[in-house]
Amino acid sequence: MQISKVELVAQLEDEIEGVYGFPYTEHDYPWETFVWKISELGTFTLEKLLQDLGFIENIELEEYLFDFELEIQAGQSLGTKNIATQEKILQLEHKYQYFLRLLQTNLTNLQPYRISLKESNKNEVIGSFTAIIGRTINGYWFGIAPLLPYSKSFMYRTSEKFYIDTQKPSDAKIIDLWSNFKSATQELELPSELDGEYSGRESIVEVAETRELIIEKLLDSVGFIQTVEFNGGFGNLGQLLTENLTNTRIYIIWGFFIYLIGDTPDGDLIGVSTKAVWT
Repeated sequence: MQISKVELVAQLEDEIEGVYGFPYTEHDYPWETFVWKISELGTFTLEKLLQDLGFIENIELEEYLFDFELEIQAGQSLGTKNIATQEKILQLEHKYQYFLRLLQTNLTNLQPYRISLKESNKNEVIGSFTAIIGRTINGYWFGIAPLLPYSKSFMYRTSEKFYIDTQKPSDAKIIDLWSNFKSATQELELPSELDGEYSGRESIVEVAETRELIIEKLLDSVGFIQTVEFNGGFGNLGQLLTENLTNTRIYIIWGFFIYLIGDTPDGDLIGVSTKAVWT
C-alpha cells in the first residue's frame, strides 16, 4: 500500500539522515529530499529542472547569431598572414553562413540556450556552451549542440537510454534535412566558452517529435545529462521510492549532480539528490 506524499518525504528524510556520497564515487556529499509540486512549478520537464537549477538559460536568437559573427571575425583577424590561411578562413566563413541559412530557412520557433558547466565541489560555473532547437513546418524538432569530450565515461553512460526514443524519423525530407545539418556542422566550431579538455569541434544533430523530447535527446547525446531507469537498490531508500512512485529514474547532470526521482499519482515528483565526483 502506498503512503501519502507527506509521509514519503518524511521517511526519505529519515533514510538519508547521516548518509553521504553516491555509490562508486569520491567525496561524501550529503543527500537532500527533492519535491516538485505541479501546483507551484507546473508540469515537470527536464528543461524546467535545468532552468530551476541554474544550468540552462534562454538566450535571444540575435545573441546566438552574434556569437557566430564573433567566430568569423576572429578567424578573419588571423587570415592576413598568407593566401592559404585566407582561403581556409573564407571556407570557414562560408560554412557558418550555410549553417545559419539552414536554420533560418527550415526551422521556426528557434530557441537558443546557454548551458553552464559547474564544478560539484564549488558549484561554480567553469564554462558554457550553446545549443539551439527549432521546429520544422511538419512538426519535427531539431536540436544542435557541441559534443562534450570525456562526458561519456561516467558510471551510467553505457546504460540504455530511458524515455529517450532513439529511432530516426522515416520522413524522407526530414532525413535529408538532418543530413544537411550534419554536413553543415562537420568541423564547424559552435560558439562556446569551453577550455582544455572540455573543448572540441564535433557537433551533434538530433531529431524528435516534441520540444520536450528534443531537449532530452540532445543533452543526452552531447553528454551533458544521462537518464537511467531505476529499478531498485540503495536499501530502504530505493524500496521507498520504487514502492510508492512510478517511472523512477536517475538524472545525472554533467556527471556531478544526481537526482533519483519518480512520479506520484497526481503528477508531482518526489525523490532525493546529491553530488558526486567520478574518477
